[in-house]
Amino acid sequence: MPSSLLSMSKKDYKWKRFWCPRSSSINPPDGGGYLDDPDTEWGKACNPDLVSLEAIADVPCLVLLGEAGMGKTAAIEAAHQQVYEQTKNLEDICSPLFKLGDYGSDTELCAAIFRSNAFQQWLSGTHKLYLFLDSLDEGLLSIKILVRILKREINDLPCDRSVFDLPVEPQNGHLA
Repeated sequence: MPSSLLSMSKKDYKWKRFWCPRSSSINPPDGGGYLDDPDTEWGKACNPDLVSLEAIADVPCLVLLGEAGMGKTAAIEAAHQQVYEQTKNLEDICSPLFKLGDYGSDTELCAAIFRSNAFQQWLSGTHKLYLFLDSLDEGLLSIKILVRILKREINDLPCDRSVFDLPVEPQNGHLA
């Protein structure tokens, strides 16, 4: 790969990203290949279901779908950093970020996430939990029943107190 392309791929573009319900569709741009800015009147008319993360931050469970290389990890890391910065001085907020591809077994995954100190404090207290889970597609390579494990663990939680972000690849979109 030419060095110019390699350096481009590592660049952190500060693009504003928009979210769309899976049940909706995104109308393609009219020219140039770029999405009409959903913050403008025309862009909103073209794609009325697109919203910023800030607009849906109070939704209790968010799942980010997208093709490989489209910036899901960057978007999740940015959202995690934003929540962390806004809540770092508050004692009743937990916002851990876990990379699901880092775990080789269901036991290791459950211990790291659901048995962690932060998670246990949230369960036994009045904390609000913002749990960021990234790289589901990579996690599925080593833990074939990862989605079933996550569903099982999440179903046992008091969901009225939590927010989940689970970015996944559309071809693996088992969390639909």
